[in-house]
Amino acid sequence: RALGLGMHVIAYDPYLSEEQAKTMGVRLGAMNDVFKEQQYFGLDRDINYWSWKHEQNVFGKSILIVAEKDSKIVGLRAFWSWRLKCRGQLLKAFQPVDTFVHPEYQGRGLFRKMNIMAVQKAIDNNADLIFNFPNKNSLPGNLSLGWNYVSKLNWIVKLISPVKVLRSLNNKDKAESAKIPEDMAITESVCNSIDVDTVFNGTFRTDYTKEYFKWRYARHPFFKYGIISTPDGANLVFTIIQKGSLNQIVVVDYIGSRKSIPELFRRLLESNRRLNGDIFISILNSEMNLDHLWRYGYIKMKKKNFTVLPLNLALETKAVNLSEWGLVGGMHDSL
Repeated sequence: RALGLGMHVIAYDPYLSEEQAKTMGVRLGAMNDVFKEQQYFGLDRDINYWSWKHEQNVFGKSILIVAEKDSKIVGLRAFWSWRLKCRGQLLKAFQPVDTFVHPEYQGRGLFRKMNIMAVQKAIDNNADLIFNFPNKNSLPGNLSLGWNYVSKLNWIVKLISPVKVLRSLNNKDKAESAKIPEDMAITESVCNSIDVDTVFNGTFRTDYTKEYFKWRYARHPFFKYGIISTPDGANLVFTIIQKGSLNQIVVVDYIGSRKSIPELFRRLLESNRRLNGDIFISILNSEMNLDHLWRYGYIKMKKKNFTVLPLNLALETKAVNLSEWGLVGGMHDSL
């Protein structure tokens, strides 16, 4: 679709031939130039990362809307494919990720045009809803196109080394994924042992399968993940984010009955002699009992926006209520 000034917007198939992958690899280099200044992590968005995210996703291929000028990418709106489960019903969803418009082409309506095309593609794919965690730059654009602002997310935080946390506030280093002790690392064989028969409830949660855990955690090209388990089969997935000398232990997922959550958090804290964490962080959702977690020194804070665009109108009331979501860090592509 022509945009004028020599620009056009196209929908890309993320499943690339070898030759296309080489071409896209060059274009991804240009994208890295845009992202590298604003991103928190020292993440190289190379072809391996692209392949893991958009080609190997067990929930299906992404929707990719690309704006080009002279064969160079000047804008991207990617909708990451996701599958949710609510009271046994499977729901097709997409999450907008990796959005950018090159600084030279901002203010020309490019974000809006790409967004409209991507949403229409989601509708064509029979999607039930779109959810995402927009930053302050993309939030106004989402709201102007009908997204519902649900809330800032609730997080729980436990400070182990307050002084180190304060000193890190002005640290300009890019964050990295730290090594996990070998016997705590999540591997494909560990994923095979996870009981994916979760509690039958009415919240929007990821559709957990063994293949999902393998793809999302064991095969991630950048992040390293660990796992904590309880005798009753509950599991908690975490990662260690290192920024300068600061180690952040971030809970990204858990599976099992909600009564096991306090025990999982207790075991994670007990493991800190080996993990050397300075701060523990987790999204707080409706399945977690804060009364129990207070006992372990966690405090509550609000951070990161959460927005939803229901495409299945039968979900319109439920989907815009934060208490109806079993949100975890693993539902966000940046964790």
